[in-house]
Amino acid sequence: MLQDSIAVSYENMEFDMIFDPEICTGDTVWIVCDSMFSYVSQSGDTSNVLLTNSSGFFYVTVSSATCTVAYTVEINLTLLPLPVGILPTDTAKCPDQSLALDGGNSTLYDYYWSNGYHNDYTIIDSVGLYTLTLTDMLGCVTIDSVWVTEQTDAISAFNFFEAFNHVNFINQSQDAYYYFWDFGDGSPISTKSNPEHDYPVLNQNMWYTATLISANQCGSDTSMMQIFTFDIDEMGGEAPIQIYPNPNQGNFFLSGSLVLKDDLNLHIFNSTGQEIY
Repeated sequence: MLQDSIAVSYENMEFDMIFDPEICTGDTVWIVCDSMFSYVSQSGDTSNVLLTNSSGFFYVTVSSATCTVAYTVEINLTLLPLPVGILPTDTAKCPDQSLALDGGNSTLYDYYWSNGYHNDYTIIDSVGLYTLTLTDMLGCVTIDSVWVTEQTDAISAFNFFEAFNHVNFINQSQDAYYYFWDFGDGSPISTKSNPEHDYPVLNQNMWYTATLISANQCGSDTSMMQIFTFDIDEMGGEAPIQIYPNPNQGNFFLSGSLVLKDDLNLHIFNSTGQEIY
């Protein structure tokens, strides 16, 4: 900081005021006067030292024991902004990999990291708390910090709920941020977390393999499940079969009729394609 002073001579009184005209946000400035005289600041303090951490105009009145007329000095203090840090609150590094922490790449600041680096960035190999001290050209200082943890591998997993050809996918992945769904029927890839999908209703080839790729910044994992879709009305042909209630929780009724006397083969599958009856 630049130090400034005011020298005053009045009615045989001579005194100096010494202060910094500019202070950093959050700092405190001392305005010191010669102690031979008594002083009264705008706050009513009669000390020869004025303590403040605010900007604006300050008035200090100086008098002596024999002086009947006081002399008032106006001081203008400027509050300077602090350097701005850009570090996140926390971040994660991949196992067995280094991580670069970016401090902002500003030519206006001097950089000092807690691990000894003086660049605008630092390379770290271990987890923990890292601090960055930023100092601008006027001497104002900001300390920024970031917690670095270790990112675990992504684990892909999902389940689904099926009603005929409409399927609700339930994402059960762990430590993943990005998702890529391939429904196995040639439709576009979905990046939603829990998508819904309508499969085409066909009289054959009704098995589909759904694939989920779950990923984070360190890698990806893949899981797959087979899905069996059907449409009762179309499968019934001349002997339509009804199921009710629909949807249901596993308890339901089947009803239908045969045009001709014939044997009826009935197969019941659960939502994962497993034949249960």
